[in-house]
Amino acid sequence: MINPVCAQLLMPLARDGELTNLFVALEDVAPDLHVRARDYPGSHGMVCDALQLQIDAGRPDLQDAQILSLNLMKLDDERLMAVIGDVTASVNAIANCGKAAPGSRPSSVA
Repeated sequence: MINPVCAQLLMPLARDGELTNLFVALEDVAPDLHVRARDYPGSHGMVCDALQLQIDAGRPDLQDAQILSLNLMKLDDERLMAVIGDVTASVNAIANCGKAAPGSRPSSVA
């Protein structure tokens, strides 16, 4: 089951326009995700926590890549739950933290 917001975030990854399999949809940006889930040792727990996925990377027609965060939890031996969020703004804010604005001068402490 997929909610509309998640579908909107993942649609750029859907090669055939379908989002029926999360592992297939994320294959280009997280090729080892299915292995991580399959090989997770416990019967339940966090398979990956806040895994950052760069979407549209390497495409010259796009200026900025979108960054998604993925949490994948193993609920039991038969079920997984994924939580996906757009963390682009947060990642960009952190990356720009400490960078001076063009034309600005460093502040001095008296």
